[in-house]
Amino acid sequence: MKRATVSFIAAAILAGCGGQQGDKAMKVVTSGSADTIQFAVGWSGANASAKAAATEALQAALGAIDGRAKAVVFYTYFQDPDFQPDESSQASACKADIQAEDLVAGTINDLCGGIPNLGCRARPLTNGGTLLKNAVAVLAIGGRQASVATAKVPIQDDRLATGKAVAAAMKGVKDLKLILALAEMRLSFEAKQGVSVEDFIRGALDGAPKGAVLFGGNSMPDDMASAGGLAGKQFYNGQAMKGHVVALGLGGPFSAFGNHANEFSPSARTAAVTATKDKWVVTLGGKDKDGKAVDVPDGSLMFVAPIADGTKVFCLACQKAPEPIVASAKAAIGESVAAAAKAGQAPALCLLSDCCARGMRLRTFTKKGNDEIRQAVLPALGSGVPIFGFYAWGELGRIQGQYQGMNHQYQQHTFVSTLLAVE
Repeated sequence: MKRATVSFIAAAILAGCGGQQGDKAMKVVTSGSADTIQFAVGWSGANASAKAAATEALQAALGAIDGRAKAVVFYTYFQDPDFQPDESSQASACKADIQAEDLVAGTINDLCGGIPNLGCRARPLTNGGTLLKNAVAVLAIGGRQASVATAKVPIQDDRLATGKAVAAAMKGVKDLKLILALAEMRLSFEAKQGVSVEDFIRGALDGAPKGAVLFGGNSMPDDMASAGGLAGKQFYNGQAMKGHVVALGLGGPFSAFGNHANEFSPSARTAAVTATKDKWVVTLGGKDKDGKAVDVPDGSLMFVAPIADGTKVFCLACQKAPEPIVASAKAAIGESVAAAAKAGQAPALCLLSDCCARGMRLRTFTKKGNDEIRQAVLPALGSGVPIFGFYAWGELGRIQGQYQGMNHQYQQHTFVSTLLAVE
């Protein structure tokens, strides 16, 4: 397959997290061809105007597609200008500029001129690095052999029915191989009896062709300090919505290589739960069933249902350092690139759903400006491959490696990737 690459990346972009601030050069990376399937990822720098940022990113992506794009996906996060988080102790804090984000969605829809478009509130990850705030990233999909469909589906208490509705909306996609689903924290964290994101996943995959990949995650909340904190934002053809899943179905001449990673090491032994409060594990006893000390610290965990004292659990241990976070991302992408090469295919698009907690930990543990894209993804992926990802509040994707159980599963605190590759 012919693969053309256009890339304008200012040196300031590669300086580290947030390095895009003040840089207004257009930036785009493309792959594929008009004869088969084509991808283009464009992104903006930090602009005072949300409309300018949306225009910059979208025009960069659409301008790099040979012909009319068939669908557009975007991520955007604009921070309330009156909100000043304490990055030294509140790296997780966020408060969205609702009006700016709605303007981004409206601008993209207007400029798309009828091209289906969807997106969510999220801090974007692109070839330019981590775009922490006041930025827009756009994926445009084209090519004569690309088949697409888009849908918006309300999040029901019946998560199985919600997943089935997403799958049903993709029935017209020829050779469906990927369902990209963007929702909000309510999909995964809503505490109701019998409400499970696993049912959503099962509904979506059972209704899709065998081998199809589900990928995506949840958007950022409006305001971490607000009550509940489960509402995010989804966009569908310029409409700003809550309580929905927005989804893209994609088929065509490509293969999907999914992977996931985290920076933790599995404990070799179980630990006893010694204090609980409803769904929260307050302390772990630090000893196994034989009374021997185990390699896990006391801490707090939350389960989807109340848990009893004396329950035995396996834990994951971590370091308070950035290096394992970066290394795990590099390893995951490297494995997918190797799998594609073994199949005789070349990477064409790297999709990422990266847990927001990983980004928070990077910003908390380091003063070096560590960036997973710059230090891990780009070196493992190679130049010229579009990267389109976001910091998610709950990830959806394929589980591989030592944690493999189900092929697809809801995850937390993980780096989830899906590499689309072509011959």
